[in-house]
Amino acid sequence: MGHLLIQKKQVKEAVSAWVSCYRIARQINLAEALLALANLAPQLGLPEGLAGWEKMTQEFENGENFSSGQTTKIASISLGQLDAIVDNTIAVMTVVSEKRAEWRKTLTGILQKAQELEENQDIEFFTALLAILDGEPPTLPLESPYTDALDVVKAGIVAESPEENHTEMDHIQQLIEHVITAVHSNDPDASQIFDKLSEMVVDPQALAHYRELGKVLQQYMSGIKNPDLSNLPDEIAALVLNTLDKQKSD
Repeated sequence: MGHLLIQKKQVKEAVSAWVSCYRIARQINLAEALLALANLAPQLGLPEGLAGWEKMTQEFENGENFSSGQTTKIASISLGQLDAIVDNTIAVMTVVSEKRAEWRKTLTGILQKAQELEENQDIEFFTALLAILDGEPPTLPLESPYTDALDVVKAGIVAESPEENHTEMDHIQQLIEHVITAVHSNDPDASQIFDKLSEMVVDPQALAHYRELGKVLQQYMSGIKNPDLSNLPDEIAALVLNTLDKQKSD
C-alpha cells in the first residue's frame, strides 16, 4: 500500500502506512514484514535495518511530524493502518497461524481503546475481526465504512489457504454423514458418538462453528429431524441440509 501511495505522491499517507505496518509487525513479531521494512529503509533515506522505523514510530506516537507526515490515532483508522490490519489478519488465519493468539490480544487492546473513545464504527469492525479469529461468522452493518475491508479479509483467507479450507470442509462433511448414518442404521456406538458431540459442544478450545455443529448434530440424534441451523456458517448449514436431503432420498 505504501508503494502505491508514493506513486500517487501521497507521501504522508505512505509514511503513515509503513509506520502502521511496522508497529503491528513489531507487536506480533511478524518476521517477513519486518524484513521487508528493513530492506525498504535505505531507499527512503533511513538508516539500514529497523532503527529508522523505530525512531519514526516514536515521532508519530509523540505527535511529531516526519516530512509531511501526520500523527496516527488508533481509534481513527487511517488507510495505512487499515491495510496493515487487513494483511495481518489474513496472515494469522493462514500462513502464520501460530501468531493468531498474539494478534488476537493486539486486536482486543485496540477494541478496548475504541470502546473508551466511543468510536462505534471501529468497535463494530474490530469485533468482526475478533469473530473471524474465533471461527465465528463476522457481521457489520451495511452502512459501515469497513465492509469492503472485511470482504477483503474473508476473500484473502480463502485465497491463501484453499487446501486447508477444503480439508476442513471434507472433515465436517464426514462428521455429518457419520452421525446421520449412525442414527438411521441404529449403530450400537450411537451413545458414544453422542458423548463425543457433548464434549465438542463444551470444549473451550474448539472453534465456534464446531461447537454449534455439535449442538445441531445432538438435536438430530435426539430425534429432531429439522434441527436449528441458524447459528451455523452458511457453508456448513448447506452441508447439513444437503446431507439430510440425500438421506431422505436414499
